[in-house]
Amino acid sequence: MDLVEKDKKKITEDFCKMIQCKTVSYIEPGLTDKKEFEKFTTLLTKCFPKLYSTADVYKVGNTGLVHKIKGINNIKGHGIVLMAHYDVVPAVKEEWSFEPFIGDVKHRRVRGRGTMDTKGTLCACLEAVELNLKNGWKPAQDLYLCFSGEEEINGSTCSDIVDWFIKKNITVDFVLDEGGAIVENCFPGVSKPCAMVGTEEKGSTYLDLIVSGETGHASAPPKNSCLGFASKIVNILEEKSPKAQYTPTVKELFKTMSKYNNNGFLSFLFKNLWLTKPVVNALSKKMRGDLYALTHTT
Repeated sequence: MDLVEKDKKKITEDFCKMIQCKTVSYIEPGLTDKKEFEKFTTLLTKCFPKLYSTADVYKVGNTGLVHKIKGINNIKGHGIVLMAHYDVVPAVKEEWSFEPFIGDVKHRRVRGRGTMDTKGTLCACLEAVELNLKNGWKPAQDLYLCFSGEEEINGSTCSDIVDWFIKKNITVDFVLDEGGAIVENCFPGVSKPCAMVGTEEKGSTYLDLIVSGETGHASAPPKNSCLGFASKIVNILEEKSPKAQYTPTVKELFKTMSKYNNNGFLSFLFKNLWLTKPVVNALSKKMRGDLYALTHTT
C-alpha cells in the first residue's frame, strides 16, 4: 500500500486521538470510566467514515465491536477476522516521565499507554481497511473486524464474540491478532533481528489456592503458617517440570533459527532435534524464559 503524506498525517493523528482515550479496564466494574470507552467508540465512527458506511456493525457483549464487510466472492458461512483490543492496563502517573495518555509524537514515535498493547494493532487494521475501501477495494471473503474492551481483565466479551460467530454458523478461516514483534537476541545464538509471527497459542489455567490452618498473632505464629504452606505449594508448582513437547511449528522455528545461529554447537543442537532433544530439554530447563515456554507447559 502506497501512502502519501496526507495519509500518513491522518493515521498519526487518529492514533494519537485513540491513545488520548483513557480506556482503562478494571476487574472492579465501579472503577471503569465508561464515558472514556464511549468516547473511543464514537471516535472510531468519526475517523473511519467509509468503513462505518460500508460495514454492518454489531455490539457484542459488554464492550465488543464486530464490523462485517461483505466479500464479493463469499463462501456462505465463512469469514476472516482481524482482531485487537482497545482497553489498557492502569498507568500510575508518578511512574511515567510524561502524561500516560498524552497521545503525542516525539522523536518520530507516538507516546502513551496502549501504543503497543494494542491500539497500534487496532489502528493499523482500521486505517488499512478504510483507505482501501476509499480506493474501491472489496474483500474477496467476508471480513470481520473484532475488537474487545476488556481483554486486559480476561472479561467475557471475547468469548461472547466467539459465541456470536457460533450462533450465526460462521466458520472463521483465519484470525490475525496481536503478538508478533521484531526483536533482537530472542533465540540463543541468533543475533540478527527476528520478526516473530505467532501462529500457535498456548492454553491458560487460573487457580485459586485456599489454605486452612492454625491461626495466630504475628508475634507468636504457629509452627506452620498458612502463608508458609501456600508458599511451599507455589514452589512445588514452579519446580515441577512437565514433559517437553515439540509441536510441528516449534520444530520449524528451531530449524529456521539454526540457519542463522552464530554458535556452531547451538546450530547443530537446534537443527538435529531427532538426536539432540535431551540436550535441548536440559538447556531450556536451565535457561527458562522463552526457550522453556516454547517446549513446556508453564
